[in-house]
Amino acid sequence: MPYITGTFLDGSDYKKLITKKTRILRMFREENMARKHFLTLNLSNLSSSENIEAILFGESPHLTQEHLNEIAKCTKLKELTLHTSSDLDFSVLNQTNIEELIITFDCEADPCQSIAELKTLKKLRVKFKTPGLEFTNPIHQSLELIPTSVEELCINGPVSDFNLSRLEHLKLKHLTLENLPTCELNFSVEMAQNLEGLYIMSCEHIGFLHSWPFKGSKNLKILNFSGSSWDAIDVEDFCEIESLKRVLFSDIFSLFVSDRKNLKITSPGWQPYKECFGEF
Repeated sequence: MPYITGTFLDGSDYKKLITKKTRILRMFREENMARKHFLTLNLSNLSSSENIEAILFGESPHLTQEHLNEIAKCTKLKELTLHTSSDLDFSVLNQTNIEELIITFDCEADPCQSIAELKTLKKLRVKFKTPGLEFTNPIHQSLELIPTSVEELCINGPVSDFNLSRLEHLKLKHLTLENLPTCELNFSVEMAQNLEGLYIMSCEHIGFLHSWPFKGSKNLKILNFSGSSWDAIDVEDFCEIESLKRVLFSDIFSLFVSDRKNLKITSPGWQPYKECFGEF
């Protein structure tokens, strides 16, 4: 019978049976139950379980290209979460049904080059975990290669020279930006009007944010700017978005409108902040 085998960091063995009924492999849960991390894993028998739809790894092991090649043999795969210290070639997943891909890198990498081949991808989360380092890798230059099928995108980590214009080809419903270094976020009207959720969290030294591209939005429901610092935010047009019911904010001293006295607040999410607004 086919098994996934491996070893834990303490040298003990790991063995898990997989069958045709196996649809989800929660490898992070295997670690939690054993209360120890993986050192090695042998995934060569994955293809024996032809109905696997999701594989969710924790922080260990750091997957290699060999691991990914074995995962790619699961042609019904829809969801994959992994941690790696290698710039992997994700194009090997192009024969799967991959819809959700969550990657944590402990290295400089540009996954967009190979992710471009994944035409069924809907949700992409890319995190660079190395602290205190502003990467100069080319990911900021290849964001336009993210497949147009992606509707939810998260970029998390010290990625230099981030530019929203490289995402204009996407019809994003949810955009999350976390832990970015100094940058300007200039939204086009098309991108702003399509968004349902905008999450800009733990970003430092973000410049001036205009709300006018979001004016009259019928889709925007959530703004989460927790932990981010701004030069200033013009919130006037945000305040009139009736669908915007949830607003989370830390830097209340950056909120400005042109005329507090005549400001109309029809957004339920902005009501708690109405006394915080400054005037330009």
